[in-house]
Amino acid sequence: MSFMWAKESPSHTRLKETKVELNRQRTLTATKDLQLQSDTAKLLQAVNRRHQEAELEAELESAGSTHNEELQEHQSQLKEKHQEEMIRRLLAAEDEERRALQEEFLQSETASVRLLRDADALEAEMKEATKSQHEEMNYSKLQLAALREELLSAHDHVRGWRQERDSEAEAASVTNEAYLAES
Repeated sequence: MSFMWAKESPSHTRLKETKVELNRQRTLTATKDLQLQSDTAKLLQAVNRRHQEAELEAELESAGSTHNEELQEHQSQLKEKHQEEMIRRLLAAEDEERRALQEEFLQSETASVRLLRDADALEAEMKEATKSQHEEMNYSKLQLAALREELLSAHDHVRGWRQERDSEAEAASVTNEAYLAES
């Protein structure tokens, strides 16, 4: 027995070396398996992140498209409303002008009859008619100025909505870039 302990046989040494090599290969294989599992998990995370990015981009695009459609619809409604109001006011101004012209015509008829009676009365009536016409013209000018102001105000509102839309789109873009930068 002391002979066996003193010197190992070549097959026994080879068996030990094979066992050591086998253990080393198993350790290496286990390490590679762990690395492969880790890489697979990272790959799955990257795929999930890309999928989430695609979903967010689709949502962002959809929200932007919806916002643009709503803005255009609102602008169209506002424009239509203001056009209707302007037409209504213009028609009312035309009616007023028509009535004024009819009254002027009737007054001029009466003025010609009065001319035969009294030249001073005619002159006073003409001054009054001229003054009345100037007042009506001034009133029409004020109405026109009010309509212009209202139209300018509507354009300012539309400009503000466009700026808001552009700011929201820029903020969404910055958010998307920040998200991409974090990824």
